Amino acid sequence: MLGCLTRPLILFLLFFFLVTFVISVVGGPLGAAIFGQGSIGGFLHLEKPHIQLAAEPIIVVAENHNPFLTFAITNTVITTWLTMAVLVVLALVATRNMRLAPRGLQNLFEVVLEYALNLVESIAGKENGRRFFPVVITIFIYVVLNNWLGLLPGFGTLGIFVAGEHGEREFFPFFRGANSDINTPLSLALLSAFFVEYWGISSLGLRTYGSKFINLRGGIIGFMVGIIEAISEFARIISFTFRLFGNIFAGEVLVIVGLFLLPLFFVTNNIISLMELFFGFIQAIIFAALTLVFATLAVTAHGPGGHEEAHH
Repeated sequence: MLGCLTRPLILFLLFFFLVTFVISVVGGPLGAAIFGQGSIGGFLHLEKPHIQLAAEPIIVVAENHNPFLTFAITNTVITTWLTMAVLVVLALVATRNMRLAPRGLQNLFEVVLEYALNLVESIAGKENGRRFFPVVITIFIYVVLNNWLGLLPGFGTLGIFVAGEHGEREFFPFFRGANSDINTPLSLALLSAFFVEYWGISSLGLRTYGSKFINLRGGIIGFMVGIIEAISEFARIISFTFRLFGNIFAGEVLVIVGLFLLPLFFVTNNIISLMELFFGFIQAIIFAALTLVFATLAVTAHGPGGHEEAHH
C-alpha cells in the first residue's frame, strides 16, 4: 500500500484530487459560509440551484386565454424530442450501408440486439420471446438513452432566469432528464401494462385470461384471489412509475447538489457522473426485465392443466 504512494502517477492524482477539493470547498457556498461572502470564501459566485418536482415550462403557448388552446412545452418534453432524434439518427447511420459482414455501428447494434434477443428468448421461450422483444428492447433503449443524456454538458446548466412569485430569480434549464418528470415513467408504465394485458388476452383468450381476475367457480376464496390479482395489476403501474421516477430524480438532485457544493471537484473528477451512468443502465434493465417477466407470466395458463404451458 505504501509502495503505491511513491509512484509519480498516484501522487499526481492524489494531489489533483486534494487541490480540486480544497478549491471547491473554499470557492463554493461552503467557503462562503465558513469564511464569509466577499472574503476568501465563495469566490466562484455560484447561483443557488433550483430543484422542483414538476418539469419547468420553457415555451408557453396561449390562445386568447382559452384553456383548451393553452399549453406549455417543458424541458422534459424537449429532452424527449432530443432522445427520439438521437435514436432516429443512430438507426439511420447504423442501417445506411448494410453489409453481410457488419462493421462499425452496424456491428455494435447487431451484437447488442442479438445478445438481448437471446436473453429474452431464454426467459420467455423462442416464440414468445420474439413477440416480446420489440417492446422490451425499445423500452430499454429509450430509458437508458434518456438517463444518459441527462449527464451531457448543458443539462441542468443552460437555461433562462424567470421572475418568481415573490420577485426572486428562478433558473429554468432548457434540458432536464425526461425520466425525472413523473409523466414519462407513468407513460412507460401504462405502455408496459397495455402490452402485458394484450399478450395475455391474445395468447389465452379473453375468457381464460379474465378468469384470473373473475373466478366464481372457486367460491369466496377464488373470488377474493381474483380481486387481489386485479389490484396487483394496477399496483404494478404505480410501482413501475415511482421506481424509475424516484431513482432518476434522486440522481439528478444528487448531481445538482454535488455540483453546487463542490463544483470544481465533481466537474473535473466525474465521480457522480460515473455513478449515474451505472445506475441509469441498471434502471433501464430493471424496467425492461420486469416487463418481460410479467409478460411471460401473462401468457402462462392459470389453474388446472395450465402448469405444463409455463416456461421455466
